[in-house]
Amino acid sequence: MIVFWNEDRLLDVLKSPERRLPIRIRVKKLLLAISLAVLVATPAVPAQDQGNWMPDDQTGAGVTGKSRWSFTFSPSATYSSVAGDYYDRAGGGVGFGGAFALAVNDRMAIRLGVNYIGMDWDPDYVFFSVDSSVTVLDQTNNLDGWRFYAAAQYYKHLRPIGDLSMWYVYTGAGVIAHESTSEVTVRETESGQIFVRNPDFSETAFTWTSGAGIVKMFTRRLGLDGGVSFDYVLVESNTNSSASQSGYILEARAGLILML
Repeated sequence: MIVFWNEDRLLDVLKSPERRLPIRIRVKKLLLAISLAVLVATPAVPAQDQGNWMPDDQTGAGVTGKSRWSFTFSPSATYSSVAGDYYDRAGGGVGFGGAFALAVNDRMAIRLGVNYIGMDWDPDYVFFSVDSSVTVLDQTNNLDGWRFYAAAQYYKHLRPIGDLSMWYVYTGAGVIAHESTSEVTVRETESGQIFVRNPDFSETAFTWTSGAGIVKMFTRRLGLDGGVSFDYVLVESNTNSSASQSGYILEARAGLILML
């Protein structure tokens, strides 16, 4: 069945009391419209201001890209093990060191370090006399190493806000200075005179270094720092060697960290 509506009649029906919405529903719709208008009109808060209500140690760094610290200093005790043809007849030992890290952003830092590497000669490394008129009575041989390096460090905090504990890895290059000192007591066969000789030598080598570590903070500024590092040492050929020599240093460390 086809029904033809009169336009005036349709308007009267729509305006009739039966078609009007209840007051309660119209009030709800009005309040909803006002709320939407307020939300649209309210300016957005910049991302960098959203954390201003937090304390300094509670503001996340991932929003702005800024690090939650400026620099760190890490003194530590170390134990090193050496290998390779360059360190033939040498052994590792206890040492110490320190590292500075300067934050670039919330992921990268520049790391500078210096280490005294504990090393020593094996007992079979001894001086002997090729002159029959001189006899070696006693000797003491020492080997020391100082390493200096600069590296790029990547780090990540264990928690996005609050605790500054973190893990990190780094890689870079540097130099290591070796110094060998000895004290040899000898006696002349004919005269019986006893005297002391002090033969020594030093040599500097280029190193590639890499490492990893973890930091556990127990206060806002102070924490524990532990990790390992690996160095590849390369010495170019010289008049005493027909080919380049290489060595390896594996080091474990544990100490404190000051974070500012």
